[in-house]
Amino acid sequence: MIIPTLDFGGAQNIAVGLAEEAYLKGYSIYFISFFGSNLYSDRLSNIDAKVVNLKFNYSFSNPFMVLNLSKKLKNNIKLINPDLIHTHLFLTKLLLSFNLIKHKAPIIDTQHDMSPWWTSRGANNKLKTSIEKYFANKKATYIVAISKNVRDGVKKHLNVPSSKVEVIYNFVEPYIYKNQLEKPKSEIVEIYMITRLDMQKKGLDLVISIISYLVYNLKVTTFKINIVGDGPDRVKLEQLVSENKLHNYFNFEGYKKNVYKYYNMADIIMLTSRWEGFGLTAAEAAMSGTAALAFDVPGLNEVIKNNETGLLVPAFNTEKYAEKLADLIHDIDLRHTLSRNAKVDAKKRFNKANAFNKYNEKYNYYTENKI
Repeated sequence: MIIPTLDFGGAQNIAVGLAEEAYLKGYSIYFISFFGSNLYSDRLSNIDAKVVNLKFNYSFSNPFMVLNLSKKLKNNIKLINPDLIHTHLFLTKLLLSFNLIKHKAPIIDTQHDMSPWWTSRGANNKLKTSIEKYFANKKATYIVAISKNVRDGVKKHLNVPSSKVEVIYNFVEPYIYKNQLEKPKSEIVEIYMITRLDMQKKGLDLVISIISYLVYNLKVTTFKINIVGDGPDRVKLEQLVSENKLHNYFNFEGYKKNVYKYYNMADIIMLTSRWEGFGLTAAEAAMSGTAALAFDVPGLNEVIKNNETGLLVPAFNTEKYAEKLADLIHDIDLRHTLSRNAKVDAKKRFNKANAFNKYNEKYNYYTENKI
């Protein structure tokens, strides 16, 4: 597994989870990261995974330092001599595209998102897209997309043929969740947002519009928004909450190493993303048996089945979103129905072992055929 960092994240959860399943099948596991801490050390030590951190402390805008890092990566791959390489995220593609690695191990790449630069103008964005296109067509043996939307993006923007890319949905770790029906009733409905505080992608500015309309127009006040996570726009979001006099309705939990317990505490999971490659939070909410509400955008609308496992709102219509949120706050039976349906669906579609088996078919095929 080659991944830029083993700090906590969605791609890291998937890579480590796949490694755990691979270990159960008899694989020997190596991880190579470029920078940051190994926050998965306990889980990786349990499967005897060897972890190499190249300890890059420079800017990735410096081509000479990137070239040096690429050489270190090449040397470590040569030393490990893997039968198969599984790659994750853009920086890995950048480094592997910098030089020609002589080792002939097949490369399986997981495309975790729709890269925002695919459809953006500017020299830097075009360069990034060109690197991804080169990697996808010249370096990667096979590409796994985490959703149909991502698959279509890979085919359209990277010119990858259909025969070289397929969809394998992300999985949810099979943690034990409480049954939402067993939760004690409360006058205050606990709404959780478990998210990176990224204003643009996660639509945090839209949250302010939604809650303002909910409180000041619909006169709904029996709720609390609990935000679990951190990110570059936390201060800006807190300022918007204060400016709109909504501080009584918001609780900032900050970054948490283990977020799974918060799904158990939630009555509703709220998502306002403008786009997602998949929507892991929505899938985790489903596995926990918690009703989720989101905008009808690609990625999320593959996870949430509208009016069956959750509610979808026309994209970025904040007033309609507030109205649907009010429905969930007031109607506990609706929440329970969606929650039950979501958990049944998640166990089928986002099963960890099933997802690994699909990956393993590719692992076996390409290692046996040395394509």
